Amino acid sequence: MPFQVINSQPQLIAVIEQCSAAPVRYLDTEFVRERSLYPQFGLLQISDGNQVWLVDPLGIDDLSPLWQWLQQTDQLTVFHAFGEDLELLWHEGKIQFGNILDTQVAAAMLDWGSGMGFAALVERVCGVELDKSHSRTNWLARPLSEQQLQYAADDVHYLVPVAEALITELKAKGLYEACMNECSRLAARKDKSLANRYLDVKNTWQLNRQQLAVLRELAAWRYQRAMAKDMALGFVIKDLALIALARSQPESMAKLKQLNDVSPIEARIHGSKLLSLIADAKKIDKADWPEQIYRVIDIPQYKQRSKALAQLIQQQAEQADIPAPALASKRLINELLMWHWQQPKNDDKPVLLSGWRGQLVGETLTQWLATNC
Repeated sequence: MPFQVINSQPQLIAVIEQCSAAPVRYLDTEFVRERSLYPQFGLLQISDGNQVWLVDPLGIDDLSPLWQWLQQTDQLTVFHAFGEDLELLWHEGKIQFGNILDTQVAAAMLDWGSGMGFAALVERVCGVELDKSHSRTNWLARPLSEQQLQYAADDVHYLVPVAEALITELKAKGLYEACMNECSRLAARKDKSLANRYLDVKNTWQLNRQQLAVLRELAAWRYQRAMAKDMALGFVIKDLALIALARSQPESMAKLKQLNDVSPIEARIHGSKLLSLIADAKKIDKADWPEQIYRVIDIPQYKQRSKALAQLIQQQAEQADIPAPALASKRLINELLMWHWQQPKNDDKPVLLSGWRGQLVGETLTQWLATNC
C-alpha cells in the first residue's frame, strides 16, 4: 500500500483539506511509553479510505491545524482499540471525539470476539496475515525504515475494509446506533482533579477516612511531581508505599525508613517532603475527610445478587441478540450493585441504566433492584 510521509505544516494542511472531503477518516497513532507519565507521540496515520498519510509530529513545529481538524465531528472517525490513542491525543491537543467508532467495540457487539486484536480482525475480513514484527519499534527514532513506515501504514489501510464490514453488519442487525452510543461513551475524556488522584491508588479500601485524607494529599503531590518530570507514577513512588505512609503516618525519618513498603531510594529522595505532607494532612478537619471506600464484596449477599443479576442480563442479551459481555461486563454489574447499595446514591446513573443500555434493559433492571436488593 503506497503512503506519503508528512513532515511539514504546508503538507499537513493539504492533507487535512483533502481528507476533510471524505465522509470517514481512519486514524491510528504510534507512540513510546516506558517510563513516562504520558505517551510520547511518534506518528499519526491517516486514511480517507483511498490514500494513506503518515504524519510525523517530530518534524512539524505547529500542529494546531491538526488539533482543530480532529476536534470537528462532521466526519465519522474510526480507530481500533482507541483507548491509548485517545489518551495521547487528549494530552497533546485536548481532542474530544464525538462521532467515533472503535472496531474492537463493534466486533465485540457482533460477537466476533471480545477484545479482538486488529491482526485477527484483518485476517477474518481480508484474509491477510499482518506482519507484526515492528510492534515494538522505537517510534521516536529517526529515520524510520521503509519497513517500519509500511507497518504503520497497514494499520489504517486495512482499517478501512474492517470498519466497512463491521458497519454493514451492525446496521443489518440494528445495532449501529447502540455501538456508536457506546463508542462515544468510551471516548469521553476529562481531566481528573488532583484531589481525586487518590482514587487511582490500589487498596484504598484498607484505609479509614482519616487515613484517606492523608493519602489524598500524598497522591496529589505524587501526580504533580510525575507531571513536572513526565515520569510514570510508580517511578516517583509506588502505590504500596503511599498506602503504608497513609496508614502509619510516621513523624520522623527514622520511623519512615522502618516501613517495609517504602524503598530506601524513595525514603532518601522524598522522605522530608513526605513527612511534611503527612504532618499537614493530619491537621485536616474531620468534615473534610473523604468518604469511606468500599469493595463490591462488602455489599450484603454480593455473590448471590451478582450471580442472579448476571443471569438476568444473559436472558436480556439473548432476547436482544447481543453478546451478554457486550451488554454488561462484570465491572458494569458491580457498578450497578454498588450504586444501588450506597446511600445516598450518586447523581450520575450507572452505565447499565444509561444510554442505549438504559433504553434496552433499564426498566427491567430497576424493577429487579427494587424487589431483590
